[in-house]
Amino acid sequence: MDRIKTWVGHLRNDRRAALGLILLIALLVGAVGAPILSPHSPNDFFDGVRETPGTEGHPLGTDSVGRDLVTRLLYGARVSLLVGLGATILAAFVGFAVGAIAGYWGGWVDRGLMVVVEVFLSFPAILLAVALVAFMGPGLSSVVLALGAVGWTDFARLVRGEVLALKEREFVAAARAAGAGDLRLIVRHLLPHLAGPMVVMGSFALASAVLSEAALSFLGLGVSPPTPSWGSMLADGRGLMRVSPHLTWIPGLAITLAVLGFNLLGDGLRDFLDPRTRY
Repeated sequence: MDRIKTWVGHLRNDRRAALGLILLIALLVGAVGAPILSPHSPNDFFDGVRETPGTEGHPLGTDSVGRDLVTRLLYGARVSLLVGLGATILAAFVGFAVGAIAGYWGGWVDRGLMVVVEVFLSFPAILLAVALVAFMGPGLSSVVLALGAVGWTDFARLVRGEVLALKEREFVAAARAAGAGDLRLIVRHLLPHLAGPMVVMGSFALASAVLSEAALSFLGLGVSPPTPSWGSMLADGRGLMRVSPHLTWIPGLAITLAVLGFNLLGDGLRDFLDPRTRY
């Protein structure tokens, strides 16, 4: 409870973090409450193709085939959150396992695992994700697996560095002297100290995953149509930018605000968990 009160007090002083939290709450409410907030189905068709914003029953208009933009925007938020959370959880799990093993055992194990990390980092992340999705086939699960597979390296390097510093601390020696095994020592004694940095890293990874999912969907490698996605909405509207620019700038703005929210909240969490970063 005291920790929550301290965090609330930090939000009052950090307007950027507060703005990021507001943006993410709005994103979450829109995604979860999509069936309630919109009276339409995301695949309902209406007369008046390429309606301009502000028409009756369609505040943001319709897309090129007559589907309500507000509805597809809300349901598209669901895809962004699912992909972002799924890919980040997968990347964090793999990255923690690799980083903890490398940092804890060191030696040839550390060198070998870090070579694997460097190999993955030698490829541009989005190109590797495109190759993986093309190999597995478009779909929600493929996008999550692909983005998780390219995002774990940052977690691995973070965890390795933290474990290298923590394993020399007195509490680790005391736990080892008390008979704690390697797995118990890592999970019960090191993991709690890694939670803060991993949460901060996770917020930035979520922003990257949302952006990458939009890029994959824009290229036709995201979720399968007619499931709404912000990236596919951008792709559908790019040929109509001269006559109906709102078809691209509306989903583009949604992507921008979602990524901005995760980044601002990540900055706030970093400052809250590590006061040394405050200016």
